[in-house]
Amino acid sequence: MVKFAKEIERYATKAKIPATCSLVAYTDPTDIGGKNRPVFWDIILNKAPISRLDDAFSSIDRGKWARGGDWEESGMTAIHKTLGAVMDKTVENSLILVSDERNKLHNSQHSSHPRFKDVTKAEFLTRVDSAKVKNRYALIPMKRGYIKMPTATSKGKVGATDYNRDVKTCFRQCKEYFNVRYVSELNNWVKWTLDPSKAPK
Repeated sequence: MVKFAKEIERYATKAKIPATCSLVAYTDPTDIGGKNRPVFWDIILNKAPISRLDDAFSSIDRGKWARGGDWEESGMTAIHKTLGAVMDKTVENSLILVSDERNKLHNSQHSSHPRFKDVTKAEFLTRVDSAKVKNRYALIPMKRGYIKMPTATSKGKVGATDYNRDVKTCFRQCKEYFNVRYVSELNNWVKWTLDPSKAPK
């Protein structure tokens, strides 16, 4: 993601277009004690210079959160809750969900945990469409994901899956989290961010 952001900045600088970035880190809001509810995210960067992104990832405080009640993640709800705070209304915005797990949408393939109601697909789409954020991308597991979850002593096992069927329809394009290795594989996202007229409708 750092390389991707720097690639956008490189082209934006040539075109004399301002480029900033925001970073939202989120956790699982389904812990048994309720420590992670109702706010289960941190806005690490907010419309900041892209040069700060590298250090921002290392500053994420994982120790402040409690252990969640399931493996599925609430990234879609985190986007829904924080979008208004982090987007820059003066320029074209791109939104990227990065997750190595299934993401929840209420009443979907990966639905809400009993302890926390996630947004529905309709609620998510209404939010991003009303904010006019058309450049929506995701690095998520779809056909390849965890079939054995990682533990403190194991990295887990990745294999054939059928994850995030509903989630992926909310984005312009999705890439397999466990397949992407180089920023060149995201070149289309850079081009479409800089010139949305060339992006698929």
